[in-house]
Amino acid sequence: MVLVTGGSGFIGTSVVEYHCALGDDVYNVDIAAPRNPQFGARWVNTDIRDREALAGVMQRTQPDLVYHLAARTDLDGKSLAEYDSNTLGVVNLIAALAAAPRPVRRIIFASTRFVCPIGYTPKDEYDYRPDTYYGESKVAGEKLVRERAADVGHWTIVRPTSIWGPWFGTPFREFFQAIRRGVYVHPMNKEVFKSLGYVGNTVVQLHRLTTAQVSLVDRRMFYVADYDAVEIGIFADHIRDAFGARRVCRVPMAILHLMALAGDGSRYLGITHPPLTTYRLGNITTNALYDMSPLKGVVGELPYSLQDGIERTVRWMREQDR
Repeated sequence: MVLVTGGSGFIGTSVVEYHCALGDDVYNVDIAAPRNPQFGARWVNTDIRDREALAGVMQRTQPDLVYHLAARTDLDGKSLAEYDSNTLGVVNLIAALAAAPRPVRRIIFASTRFVCPIGYTPKDEYDYRPDTYYGESKVAGEKLVRERAADVGHWTIVRPTSIWGPWFGTPFREFFQAIRRGVYVHPMNKEVFKSLGYVGNTVVQLHRLTTAQVSLVDRRMFYVADYDAVEIGIFADHIRDAFGARRVCRVPMAILHLMALAGDGSRYLGITHPPLTTYRLGNITTNALYDMSPLKGVVGELPYSLQDGIERTVRWMREQDR
């Protein structure tokens, strides 16, 4: 029995699909309906902030394996309290696990790379420097796991980096769509390298963490991404080729800065999600690299290449248009 909190989200949708393909009995605990309607019968409409309801689900399902993926993940919140799904949700899940009729074999707690700013390399897994309320809430979540989850089973914390692929949303869906429409612009004469992950590889990595030797994964943290960093301009060109779209336009950084400033100003006109802001431009043009050797040493090689992932994602997007 597999229980996935947040199974209606981006990564959660792929985790549910993956385990169903393995023939596992899967439950998706989420307040949102499944993105993939094929798995509607596996949805349990439950808010992880409701302690009693979550405990009831745990009592009824008695899972062997739990993926805790439910979270608020946007960066738009104005206070830490708005991200209580990421803190109270962890507290409630740990309580539900502790009261479960039988021990859960493995637990994956999903955190985020945003526990530190993009471009900052932490000294160790306890070196936190969040610069958003979302990141701060995930720091709190990690600390809660380490403080309270000692007796609920073998657990592992994962920090997905930038994951993309079928069923994705902001920002990568917009990135792919902009390239598809021929309106994406890329910084001229600037290489930007990032640790990205194709979701088809991500779900394999997560599953292998749950089947690895306990001593290799118990009470450990792993960044999750594909092993080779990707240069974003090359990534964009490959996506363009897969769509058969117009050539990606390269523009000087000065123009991008002006566009970002215009995006900042547009918020005062009521535009809540401008295509570019100074914060987003900083993220886009900053290297974000993580040491993937610890994860690779545990879970091994991955099934999909970068090109495989792009082709599968482009095919999925075209199928969604039908």
